[in-house]
Amino acid sequence: MDEIVGKPYRIDPAGYVSLPMLGRVKAGGMTISDFETQLNHAAAKYVRDPELVASVTEFHSQPVSVVGAVQQPGAQQLQGKKNLMQLISMVGGFRSDAGNTLSVAREIQWGPLPLPNAKTDPSGDYSVAEISIQELLLEKNPRLNILMMPNDVVTVPVSDTVYVVGDVHKAGGFLLGEHKDMTVLQAVALAEGIDGTSDAKHSRIIHHPADASQRTETPIDVKRILAGKSEDVPLDGGDILFIPGSLSKKAGLKTVEAVIQTASGIAIWRF
Repeated sequence: MDEIVGKPYRIDPAGYVSLPMLGRVKAGGMTISDFETQLNHAAAKYVRDPELVASVTEFHSQPVSVVGAVQQPGAQQLQGKKNLMQLISMVGGFRSDAGNTLSVAREIQWGPLPLPNAKTDPSGDYSVAEISIQELLLEKNPRLNILMMPNDVVTVPVSDTVYVVGDVHKAGGFLLGEHKDMTVLQAVALAEGIDGTSDAKHSRIIHHPADASQRTETPIDVKRILAGKSEDVPLDGGDILFIPGSLSKKAGLKTVEAVIQTASGIAIWRF
């Protein structure tokens, strides 16, 4: 078997590998484990209890898909070995509204993703895992920069947004980006503070999830928080922090619908 061990062989257009002594062995459409079984079955004619191991050294056509918040989403045909960062570079990098994590889905025939949080999806056909974009970009953990395999799907979700509207200096939506959360104090700071005419004592957090029927409203005293007399309050993606002004209060701007309508048309900024 020395003629075979440690040498690369190409799969021909018909899906077979031609090997010394063993002849043509089918490889196309098989998992690596199935191909190893084929190899050892053929080698058993010459060697007792063979233990041949196969691995993929190079892919000549490696279709990989990148979807979501990247500059050029779509399918990519990779030549040779490419890692995750090389793939992201090929699609122009992340957009400014990319979230703080990306996900990778890999066909189970290529084995589980080499990541600690990898798990098999409910269908049993894919290994899936999430990767921190910030850690990937800062190279804090080189193992996150995984080698891509055929038919991998990389999904980059759009960042969650927290909105600040009302009597503030810079109303807007603030992308969480690589941050996982935001507090009321941070949101007010990003809005460059409140106006002198604001009625911050009667502020509200409007929780506005995708299902509008679940929309809720929480009264909050931003004035006490700014003064350090009350604890800071966390905000979730999609929340709207409304800080009314004295004029707005007199005019009766109290409905949730009015605030949401305002938030939907404001500028979006990155946190």
